[in-house]
Amino acid sequence: MNYSQLVLNVQILKQIKEGEKPLVNETEKVDLDYLADYFNNLILNIDRDRHKSHEPVIYYRICVEVNK
Repeated sequence: MNYSQLVLNVQILKQIKEGEKPLVNETEKVDLDYLADYFNNLILNIDRDRHKSHEPVIYYRICVEVNK
């Protein structure tokens, strides 16, 4: 996920949370399937690691690619 995708996803999620119809212009490309898959895979990894590990806390790092 890159920084611009993250910003657009946050804007869309805020609009949905507030009950508004998401507004995206034609130059912005928002891939909510990618976001859903990203977090779904994270949840699957947590569930898998939770069964393997007996530690009370499992840490995950979410990476965002920032291009200059």
